[in-house]
Formats: sequence, C-alpha cells, structure tokens
Amino acid sequence: MMKKSVSIKSVKKQLGVTAVEYAILAAALAGTLFVAVGPGGPLQDALNTSFEKVKETITEGSE
Repeated sequence: MMKKSVSIKSVKKQLGVTAVEYAILAAALAGTLFVAVGPGGPLQDALNTSFEKVKETITEGSE
C-alpha cells in the first residue's frame, strides 16, 4: 500500500504559482479596462457622443 505524502515545500510552491497566475490575470484585466475606459477609449467615445446628443436635444427643446 502506497501512502500519499504532500510536503510543505510543494504546497508553498503551488501557492506561489497560483499567486503569479492571479497577478497576471489582474494585470490583463487592468490593461483591458484602461483601453476600454481610458482616454480615447471606445466607452468614453460612446458616452461623449450620447451626452452631446442629450445636450443638443435639451438645447433645441428650450428654444
């Protein structure tokens, strides 16, 4: 009968690998958000366009 043995060193190594994977995931998510929401990003452009249309509609309605 073989007994499974998990050493503390292998557990710490696995936790370190997991931490690195989460750091890479967080960096990728931050980069994606910066591109989408940052200056000149598509989300900012869409919001600016929408607000300009609302502003024009309000201005035309008040005349």
